[in-house]
Amino acid sequence: RRPWVTLKAALSLDGNMALSDGTSQWITGEAARAESHRLRGENDAVLIGSGTLKRDDPSLTVRAVEGPSPRPVILCSDPAVLEGNYNALRRDAIVFVPEGTAIPPERSGHVYAVSSSAARPDLKAALEKLAELGLARVLVEAGPTICSAFIAAGLADEYQLFVAPVFMGEGRKITTSIRLRRMDDAIPMTLRGVRTAGRDLWIEGGNPCSLDWLKQ
Repeated sequence: RRPWVTLKAALSLDGNMALSDGTSQWITGEAARAESHRLRGENDAVLIGSGTLKRDDPSLTVRAVEGPSPRPVILCSDPAVLEGNYNALRRDAIVFVPEGTAIPPERSGHVYAVSSSAARPDLKAALEKLAELGLARVLVEAGPTICSAFIAAGLADEYQLFVAPVFMGEGRKITTSIRLRRMDDAIPMTLRGVRTAGRDLWIEGGNPCSLDWLKQ
């Protein structure tokens, strides 16, 4: 009832996706960024949050390699972005907003109100709607808050992590919202491969539950 979810992230050695002020371009090198574009071309949709939309205004297209560009998906916790002229919104983006959000008439065709948690669209509800729309593979390229939520909820089926050989100190970690009290509560990832992409380390892994489902 939901698409296969691949979570892609660029990280420092200390697990940061951005500095404390949100600066994140560029953590990894050109080779890793080219692989990121290849991953976009292998997915039906690429998902970000309204924070990334406002801060970076990404086009979310495939450029560094040959391949089709995925459809943009925005998890929107700030309805004000619906009034903006952002690159992704001009590309027939699917936008999810919390129930009760006022939707501008010009956006109504591709904006879906779903149940929410902490004023953010519910991840499961959004994924189920994407499946209804015929999208089978979704690449998450969001910031730390959304990435952390996918990891905590067990909704990331596959991980593509590019780790740069740098330390960033105090910053915004990929697990920013996850707080564990015991090592037994650590969230597992099945390691599927480790290699290099230029100067960076490329770690491929999977959610153990998702990999068990694939074997069935």
